[in-house]
Amino acid sequence: RIGPKLLRRESGWFGRDYADTLVDINLPVIAHEVGQWAAYPDYDVIKKFTGYLRPSNYEIFRDSFKAHGLLEKNKQFARNSSEFQFAAYKEEIEANLRTPGLSGYQLLDLHDYLGQGTAFVGVLDPFWEPKSYVRAEEFRKFSNVTVPLARLRQRVFTNADRFDVDVELAHYGPEPMERGM
Repeated sequence: RIGPKLLRRESGWFGRDYADTLVDINLPVIAHEVGQWAAYPDYDVIKKFTGYLRPSNYEIFRDSFKAHGLLEKNKQFARNSSEFQFAAYKEEIEANLRTPGLSGYQLLDLHDYLGQGTAFVGVLDPFWEPKSYVRAEEFRKFSNVTVPLARLRQRVFTNADRFDVDVELAHYGPEPMERGM
């Protein structure tokens, strides 16, 4: 859906969901191309390209970084933007999992996509290898067959705050869960 009731982005984050989007929808809905959160590439990936595949897109971006005096900060840009990317994917996927009636979601891609220009949206590099900031076991904590979810009403708690949140389980396994186990 488009317009004011998006089935993506920040409106469902931080303990919320996209339930408003599905009002009066009586068909199975799968969220399409969730995320698309880009991260600066680590230009060391250029060394992996061999043969006929030339990384001219990466070279253009790298050369622009260099021309602006930023190339020595490439690792920092890649790490910091990638950590934000990972957190954004986590928030958006969890919002989808919290949404009652949503049948599932699919990502644009798990790896940086080179098919129609350049989309640095993956948690894997163009060769389907993990980037340095994320491990499969970390991604599986929020994108798996069964995922525990909390509806946090705030992001920071102090010892003066009462920790009172609703907890849910998203479960897409082949068998129903018995008593949440």
